[in-house]
Amino acid sequence: MKFSLLLLLGMLLFCHGYSQTGSFDTAFGDAGTVKLKLGYPNFSVGAVAVQSDGKVLVAGGAFNATDDFYVTRFLANGTVDKNFGESGVVYADMPGSDKAVKIIVLADDRFLVAGQSYQTGISRSYVIRYTNEGKRDNTYGQNGTVYIDAEFKDMVLLPDGKLIVAHGGSQNLMCFSADGIRDNKYTTAINPSDASFRTSALSLSSKGNILATGYYGWSLDQQFLACLNPDGTLDKSFGEKGVTLFSGLGTSKFMKVNLVQSKDGNIGILFDDGSNQQRSYFKFSASGKIYNIGINGLLKVPIDKTRFYGFRCVFDQDGAIYIAGTARNEQQVNQFAVLKFDSDGKPVPTFGDAGQSTTLFSASRHEAEIPFVRPDGSIVVAGFDYAEGRYQAAVGLFSTDGQQVANFAAGTNSSIAVGTGKSRNGLGKGIIVAPDGSMHVAGLVRNGEGISLVVAKLKADGKLDESFGEGGRVHGSLEQNHETLYDFYLSIDGTQLQMAKDGSGNIYVITTELDYFRGKIGPTLFKFTSDGKVDMAFGGRGKLHIPLSDNSRRAFPLV
Repeated sequence: MKFSLLLLLGMLLFCHGYSQTGSFDTAFGDAGTVKLKLGYPNFSVGAVAVQSDGKVLVAGGAFNATDDFYVTRFLANGTVDKNFGESGVVYADMPGSDKAVKIIVLADDRFLVAGQSYQTGISRSYVIRYTNEGKRDNTYGQNGTVYIDAEFKDMVLLPDGKLIVAHGGSQNLMCFSADGIRDNKYTTAINPSDASFRTSALSLSSKGNILATGYYGWSLDQQFLACLNPDGTLDKSFGEKGVTLFSGLGTSKFMKVNLVQSKDGNIGILFDDGSNQQRSYFKFSASGKIYNIGINGLLKVPIDKTRFYGFRCVFDQDGAIYIAGTARNEQQVNQFAVLKFDSDGKPVPTFGDAGQSTTLFSASRHEAEIPFVRPDGSIVVAGFDYAEGRYQAAVGLFSTDGQQVANFAAGTNSSIAVGTGKSRNGLGKGIIVAPDGSMHVAGLVRNGEGISLVVAKLKADGKLDESFGEGGRVHGSLEQNHETLYDFYLSIDGTQLQMAKDGSGNIYVITTELDYFRGKIGPTLFKFTSDGKVDMAFGGRGKLHIPLSDNSRRAFPLV
């Protein structure tokens, strides 16, 4: 499944050879030009679910030639299920750039995967049904697929097998039969006189009704919670004639909204704003009355950003809150981590260390992006690992008391590279030329869920020196928020990498990096050995964060 990203050197001097007269040196590289393919599979993680036998499904977007979405599966012990799809992964190509964002497992372990595609400014949704073996179930919808001409928001399965889908349009719920046929007579009107209502999340109530939450108002700065009967009509016994209105967030720009009714009947709504400081939490009674917690019903669930960097969050059936992310272990290496809060938004003291899970003693970087609470209360997380220079999709497991399970996803078959074939431009940003004409080139390439620093060694004739690193290159891991990766990539576009080589041939490269646990972007110095390996004895396993007094992004020359 390996593929390469194209590293285009940023200046003509970097990618062309010249003779003394200024003409192209056609003996250098390919007629005077070198193009280096130095990346690895590029993907995103969008959804996770667990089947009845404990197998874990992970889905997201894979940047292939056609920007497909993918689904991969791990066995109950956390290793890749090579019998699923093609060697553990299946791809589906929708028109445009695709990403899967929700999985629902059916009673017979078939499963629905929903996502969205973007093409020339147009967003569309799709739901695909797969067999347990990872094959598209062509008896569902149109050849296994349901299509919706709007952005996907959420979906929920009713007890009778019907599927309710929320999308980005006005009064935005649709109903599909168990066979994927749309019920064109199904209509919803949370507020018939106000077309601004937009549903962001769905859940089933304890009575089998549909709970819906989202935004309204033309600036979408106010929120609602509604309860609908299975036929789409409002349950007038809930809230004020089926709807409870509330506010306090002040913006609609939230990445994900989570909604659940717990076993005690209370309803929780968690707004994930993508920050690493807090999550916004509202709590309601079974009848739709908002509890007076926090400030006017809004409770900010805190995160200690010096110990934990958070991504996505979910509820369990008791209303407890789980946030997946990363924390550093004793070796100062990022590891899978989870926070747990009770239904009142307080850290659970019996979970790990005062509400934060333990981390494994591992030399490989792991970061959890999405949690999933299994029926027994243990927590599966989906994210990625970084080893041997590559980001790959991976999963982890935590016990009910917050201890990471060491023998889960152990061994060499514990992660999988997804994404094939597409060549993405990288950024060539530095070069050192030796007296013998050989050279070291540094740049940045997309790599799995993130960006990597890469250093390649070229011979004097422009060919990769395959005795250096792995096939002529070595990668360094950069921290960045995966939800704002493109912005980070652009922010460093105009900055050259500073490089130096010492008398022993070791290579030093300085670049900018987000330090998760300081919350700042600043300089980081990498050291690579003369034969192309990360110098694990240098700084924190090959790199050194350089603290600055301000939030400067700028590096400085190496001398």
